[in-house]
Amino acid sequence: MDNKGLALGRADISVIMPVYNSGVEAYRAVKSIANQTLLPLEVILIDDCSPKAEETRLWFSKIQDDFCDKFALKVLYQMENKGPGEARNAGWDIAKGKYIAFLDSDDIWHPQKIDIQYNFMIRHPDVGFSCHHLAIISTDKIQSFNHRSLTITEEQFIRINPIKYLFKHYPIGGTSFVMAKNIKDIRFMPGKRYSEDYLVWLEFCFKYGGLLIDDFMGASFKPFYGAGGLSQGLWNLEKGELENYKILQKNGIIGFSLMCIASIFSLIKFMRRALIVILRKKYHHE
Repeated sequence: MDNKGLALGRADISVIMPVYNSGVEAYRAVKSIANQTLLPLEVILIDDCSPKAEETRLWFSKIQDDFCDKFALKVLYQMENKGPGEARNAGWDIAKGKYIAFLDSDDIWHPQKIDIQYNFMIRHPDVGFSCHHLAIISTDKIQSFNHRSLTITEEQFIRINPIKYLFKHYPIGGTSFVMAKNIKDIRFMPGKRYSEDYLVWLEFCFKYGGLLIDDFMGASFKPFYGAGGLSQGLWNLEKGELENYKILQKNGIIGFSLMCIASIFSLIKFMRRALIVILRKKYHHE
């Protein structure tokens, strides 16, 4: 193949990871990249102006020392906290790979993730965006998750209908499931802190085509909603999603009627999610 990444024994991929007060988790995430059966061209870490700046720098230094022989490492420091979307944009803007992959600092990848997802993408250049599922595991299950052998059949490569994607989030929970072409006309919206990732995935699917790999090739360590961090703000996430539909309609990607239908359906899903969180909290307090 004439792909420069493969010629170097690497996938032609830039991995982008924003970090905010999560040095130890970022080390675990980068370790999962270093354990890949096919390594990426580079890993870009972006510190989003962490208050624990010195601790974060120490962890970045350890990452550099331990994994510098695996792939090129780039580190960026944001001068102010602008949220993970703009941090990802900063890494995206300097990415050298033909493809980009996102990994949240508190998630990990299965060792075969890049090999499977990247090789599918280069065999199907008409696909601009691909994703897979994330498992929810505890930290004591990392080894068993990594040792699970993945054999993906053709039936597990499912084309995403962008209209259906308005109503069904095929994968949920962050950005760690995404690999996409490194293009110039899509970025995370500056200043948008809620559901900014979903807007990007929708734009990719409508403009360049998307595909779901129907298996768990990554893992997270907390529920996708109702746990700590950003996921506590369920209503903020919902408002962000509703804003996405308005943006797509304003940009001529979907019509007004489809925007209204998608918004109503989203509100129904929000009420269901809120009920799940209430019941979960009630269960834990009993």
